[in-house]
Amino acid sequence: MLQAIRERAQGWIAWVIVILISIPFALWGINQYLGGGHEKLVATVGDREITQNEVDMSFQRYRSQLRARLGSAYNPGLIDEAKLREQVLDSMIRNDVILQSAMGMGMRAGDDLVKAAILGMSAFHSDGHFDRETYESNLRYQRMTPSQFEQQVRAGIVGRQLSIAIQESDFATPRELATIQRLQGQRRDLAYLVFSAADYQPEQPPSEEEVSAYYERHGDDFLVPEQVQVAYLDLSSEGLSHDIEVTEDDLRAYFDQRRDEFSAPEQRRASHILFPLDKDASPEDEAKTKAAAEKALARLKASESFEALAKELSADAGSAPEGGDLGWFERKIMDPAFEKAAFSMKVGEVRGPVRTAFGLHIIKLTGSRSEGVVDFDAVRGQVEERFRKDRASRRYYEYAEQLGNLTYEQPDTLEPAAKALGLEVKTSDWFSRDGGSGVLGSPKVMTAAFSDDVLVKRYNSEPIELGPEHVLVLRVLDHRDAQVRPLEQVRDQVVEAINRAKGAERAQEIGEALIERLNAGADLVGEAEALSLKVTEVGMASRGQTDVPAEVLRSAYTLPKPAEGKAFYGQAEMDNGDFVVIALRKVVDGEISAEGTPAKSHAMAAARMAGDSAFDDYVSYLRSKTHIEFTTSE
Repeated sequence: MLQAIRERAQGWIAWVIVILISIPFALWGINQYLGGGHEKLVATVGDREITQNEVDMSFQRYRSQLRARLGSAYNPGLIDEAKLREQVLDSMIRNDVILQSAMGMGMRAGDDLVKAAILGMSAFHSDGHFDRETYESNLRYQRMTPSQFEQQVRAGIVGRQLSIAIQESDFATPRELATIQRLQGQRRDLAYLVFSAADYQPEQPPSEEEVSAYYERHGDDFLVPEQVQVAYLDLSSEGLSHDIEVTEDDLRAYFDQRRDEFSAPEQRRASHILFPLDKDASPEDEAKTKAAAEKALARLKASESFEALAKELSADAGSAPEGGDLGWFERKIMDPAFEKAAFSMKVGEVRGPVRTAFGLHIIKLTGSRSEGVVDFDAVRGQVEERFRKDRASRRYYEYAEQLGNLTYEQPDTLEPAAKALGLEVKTSDWFSRDGGSGVLGSPKVMTAAFSDDVLVKRYNSEPIELGPEHVLVLRVLDHRDAQVRPLEQVRDQVVEAINRAKGAERAQEIGEALIERLNAGADLVGEAEALSLKVTEVGMASRGQTDVPAEVLRSAYTLPKPAEGKAFYGQAEMDNGDFVVIALRKVVDGEISAEGTPAKSHAMAAARMAGDSAFDDYVSYLRSKTHIEFTTSE
């Protein structure tokens, strides 16, 4: 079995692992697996000790990721941090139990697999490729060393080997498959009626007692979120470029050293007619496409317009409307075969068919430019811009290193670093976890500003990389806890909420009364007309139907199957307070088939669900057999 697991952990499965390990293991972390030293213990799982520091770091990572995922919807006032910490610790225990079991079976992850996993993580990429500096910077920000992270990745891969071994060994029985097909393909005959909460809001405003009572009960709805005010140093190569001193001699020397970079490259302008052809096309398709291209060439030789033919025949949607015109291009821009043809033609010449990865082309060369050498005066502005950028980039890396060292060595002030580097200490307005403005709107800034080290201990943050050659260091100047806004400021919102709640309550009362009458034999259409409402006829609706409100569809699929020739009436409550009466008239199960793509898809889904369930059961078994002890706080 272990050999099969090792084989499945190679090739494409390695990239699946790359994604999956980033969820439980890279998120929660299994830091310092070999021991917790003298740090405060939180729990012991088998022979593994989980320290308070590990839980804190995992909690911060999860909260930061939660904030990034929810964006503007993130509201710390609605989050029970104690419960969230319990969930984080529980996940860490689960991962430890899985890892210990896998390692006990002899499962391991080699260095090459760990390396491949890390190289494939997009978080460490720059311009589409793994970047060592980005990798080390991200780890420093997470307070981790490369060896700790590699151990974490290794643990994730090993744990994933065990889950794959169990999850992918399960299968669905014919009976389970039939049940899934019957339920997944099920359709239900529906109609529904909406009682709008807005139509039933009271005309009289609520009393002062009602306003006060509602405000007291729903204070969390009127919170001013937690806020901070920070001081920060903003360092970028772009900002430094304005301070670079420039002399005429410097610019001329720079131009002479890079004269080739300021010359105009050799260029061609061409139009084409594309006949698409796959690189693996059959001989028959290739012959057919070639015949079409040859026919077009014959029409061109008969003096038909190239532009007109391109509009009529070319499969290139981008250039065909322009008569096939591709504009000016340099070498190493086009497909090699296309480039070779274009740069060997004379202006006005037509050539083809030319075979490329995209198909067959008929090419017409419409323009040619030789390589041009320019003098200094003609490109002086470009030279100065490049000179400043290069010098600023060089200075940036020197300053960035000093910035990190100075703000670390003197963690309670930014002034020495600002003075040494000639930077201005800027002060922000108050901002919440949703973000500030400008450079302070970055999620990385939010994570740093509200971290324990910066917010609680009032240390300088580590350099926060905002982009290429752009970092920021901040420290918290002041902090405000979340607080309920005074009633005077939110009175209108409270009144609106009360009226909305009363409208929803009244809509529900009327709707439930209608359901009682319908179940007693009343006619839905007649009742709707009496209420001046309209029945929406859906007909046979599938589970994934998009033209039916999700709340209605979800509720409709929980209703019991009605008797033949009768309807069953249920209800749904919309997010906006509207009340919906649902009529379920008929249920038709999905077809059961042992062949075809749907059957295979259902079989895979059934096997996946069975595998997931089996793995969850196995993890529960492991937890029951593992000695887990929680350290009591004194």
